[in-house]
Amino acid sequence: MGQREGLCGTAVPGYLHLSTGMHTGSVPFTVELHESESALDVDGWEDIVETPFSTASEKTRLIEWGGGGRDRGLPPGAYRARYHCRGMDKADGVVRSAGEPVLDEYLLQFWVAPLERDRVVKETSGSAAYWHRFASKLPPPPTPEELAEAKRLAREKAEQEERELTERAEKRKRGGRLPSDRLRNVGGNVAGMVELDAALVHAINEAGPDAQRAMARWAAHRSCDMAGLSNVDWIARGLTELDPFRRTRSPWGRCGSCTRPRRGM
Repeated sequence: MGQREGLCGTAVPGYLHLSTGMHTGSVPFTVELHESESALDVDGWEDIVETPFSTASEKTRLIEWGGGGRDRGLPPGAYRARYHCRGMDKADGVVRSAGEPVLDEYLLQFWVAPLERDRVVKETSGSAAYWHRFASKLPPPPTPEELAEAKRLAREKAEQEERELTERAEKRKRGGRLPSDRLRNVGGNVAGMVELDAALVHAINEAGPDAQRAMARWAAHRSCDMAGLSNVDWIARGLTELDPFRRTRSPWGRCGSCTRPRRGM
């Protein structure tokens, strides 16, 4: 992307995508590393392009279309790559079997150099002209700022999706509603209460502190009544101390001389 030549692609950092004329089959391919820029051989090759290449890897492999390949011994650094092609039109679309005549050949040279724009050094074949036109019409690659923004948006989207999954799972456990932080952090068997009556749990959660304390006192009295423990001396004293409104009429139906709610409440 953003290239003027189309034979040696560098859109992905650390990779070169090399085009050949041959459709299927092996081709003679030479890789050379030079200490400095080598002399141009414009007479010996039909198509020549140059492109920047950088690598941080200790191993740079020439990988065939079907996989495999060997380390080419290219140290990490910034390079100029020059790609030479010959016979691309003759080999265009050809399937070559082992032992058949060679139709196209290739040479790839590297030397240490600053990263500068690619260029078409020589264009002869129709195949090269086609790929150069194709590359020139592609949009430029994203800037580092655009890449960073795209990563940020992708990360935020993944985090949002994770939150939504968590919320849906929690809603299923909480009766179809998200609990408040207070209800989410409360101890005890809240999950069991939700299974019994989710609407009641959420209603209690939304009630004010005074109403919640009154419900807690009523629950304590009611539980002891149902268990037949309200007349046990030490339990009766505890229930009496639990109710700060025991000497006045309460909204739960008790009078000044009562320590328990009326029957039927």
